[in-house]
Amino acid sequence: MVARYGALEPKLDATQLLARCGTDELERSAAAAARLTQQMVRMARLGRSILNELADPAAAPKIWQHLPEGDAHDPRSGYRYYYHCHPGHGATRAEHGHFHVFADADRAGGVTHLAAIGVDAHGLPLRLFTTNRWITDECWKPAGKVLDLIDGFVLRAPQGLKRVHAWLSALLQVFRPQLRWLLRARDQRLRELRGGQPRPGLFDDRRVTILSQFHVSLAQQAVALDALTARA
Repeated sequence: MVARYGALEPKLDATQLLARCGTDELERSAAAAARLTQQMVRMARLGRSILNELADPAAAPKIWQHLPEGDAHDPRSGYRYYYHCHPGHGATRAEHGHFHVFADADRAGGVTHLAAIGVDAHGLPLRLFTTNRWITDECWKPAGKVLDLIDGFVLRAPQGLKRVHAWLSALLQVFRPQLRWLLRARDQRLRELRGGQPRPGLFDDRRVTILSQFHVSLAQQAVALDALTARA
């Protein structure tokens, strides 16, 4: 049961969700999982994580501080992101902070929020979630449009963060099935909260924060993808 202002969460696990996907999508996600795992293993051997690419590991990030400073933005592709921590970190004690990923929506600086990605202190993804409009002051788009933007996600600048760009690009592809579910659930949650009424202030209602979320595991996702693609 969803609390009055709570987020929608799935009634199925990752394996059940992936079993509903087509072969092409599964193969793309599996290939991305292999790239992502290889990248994280290489970094772990060097004693580093994706978070070390954003800040000095010896310096604890300040609450609400955006990393990198000024956000990462590629003006040519129109994508951007930042990482930050909240008081209490996140939904679980293991969550260190999360990435917010965006696409430029207009030339005036407006953005569309694509997804938020909660990670632990080692940079392992723990959950994906969507937020109400007021959280990021975004230009709202329906689920299908946002998924199209996720499919086009690429950053080549700033060059110094190319490992983070590659990590995020692969991660969004690995968990594309979950992201599709999340975005549809986000729009469904808004319809439920409206209850058939216009509710023009819903996007700015501070009681409504997280609209949908999906707890994830890269290891479990990779195992499920390998099993399903082997059967195809």
